[in-house]
Amino acid sequence: MKALRYILPLFIFITFTFSECEDDPKPILPVENNLRLDFSASVGTNDFSVDTEFLNEDSHPTKFETFKFYISRVTLVKADLTEIEVKDVALVDFKSNFSKKVRMNVPSGNYVAIKFGIGLDSVLNASDPATFPQSHPLGISQGTYWSWASQYKFAMFDGRVDTVGNLGSATDVLVSIHPGTNPLYRKIGGLQHTFTTNTTSTEVVNIDVDMFEIFNGDAGKVDITVDNQSHVTPSDKHIATRIMDNFVNAFSIE
Repeated sequence: MKALRYILPLFIFITFTFSECEDDPKPILPVENNLRLDFSASVGTNDFSVDTEFLNEDSHPTKFETFKFYISRVTLVKADLTEIEVKDVALVDFKSNFSKKVRMNVPSGNYVAIKFGIGLDSVLNASDPATFPQSHPLGISQGTYWSWASQYKFAMFDGRVDTVGNLGSATDVLVSIHPGTNPLYRKIGGLQHTFTTNTTSTEVVNIDVDMFEIFNGDAGKVDITVDNQSHVTPSDKHIATRIMDNFVNAFSIE
């Protein structure tokens, strides 16, 4: 009986102690990336996807097998209007859902706008792809480097359009527009958006790209049934220039 008198209180103490431990709140661990920019694209009121046919603004069946572009020098504007660069470069590739999401770790705080460049500034554009891992946005495996020019393609629009019949026929017109070179680097002045970041959750900002705006914006129309090839040579640089000038106004935050 004496033993029971000592064992019973000990059992109650241990049970109570373990019960308390189980009820203790688990620590909240910091997230790896606390800001994510999710890019999507639209054609009119419809969603855009690569390898999916749509009607362009002239009602011609159109399809892009490749649509990707660089954003660089991603900068956040704080509530007091000071700025902080949070990412040097990312390749947004619509061939992959993963590559349409740009992840980064940024200081906790309140922000009112996002700025970035379309393409690469002169420093990034002078990079050697052989010095980067294959998976890096500037790596050789991305297929965005012009070895003949020792520079990068800032964007790639590869696809087809048909003005006569259905896509996939002999009447298809192939499209290959690759803007690049330092003079075509463009900056987004600032997408207004108020948001807050912290260390324990990921803030998601949804950014849409208006494909119609790229090909028929304030800088003028690019009729891809005629102006469908541009690799920034003297004879076709005007096409790439118009595309990049329109591109600046094609982004909006949803």
